Amino acid sequence: ELGLLTDLRKLALEDNAIVDSGPPLQNLTELTSLSLRYHFLRGPFPPEIALLTKLQRLDLRSTDVSGSLPALDQLTQLKYLDVSHSKNLTGTIPEQLCATLKTALIDICTTGNTTTQLIECSCCNTTEWCAF
Repeated sequence: ELGLLTDLRKLALEDNAIVDSGPPLQNLTELTSLSLRYHFLRGPFPPEIALLTKLQRLDLRSTDVSGSLPALDQLTQLKYLDVSHSKNLTGTIPEQLCATLKTALIDICTTGNTTTQLIECSCCNTTEWCAF
């Protein structure tokens, strides 16, 4: 079982057709990179991601994650966040996380429908990635 790999540092389950709430992540406390992009991940944003305090890279591009983006302020080492093309995700990148992510790449383009960005971010310059 994936949850038993407690020393795992990088996990990429990309282009995966498993349709569920995603892999169990709560025991993967050494993870520095997590990519579930193009995964048929459905349901609310996995709350256990917010507990992966060593995470530096989080890629949830083009998933079916829904609901609000949780507070990710415990992810103080995060350098890359991509939730672009996740059409059911809403919320705000917390100001505290913005301070942590001064040199990070945050891609929130085309969240929501194709004409409306549903994730707010005061520290993001989305024009760098978005082609409206």
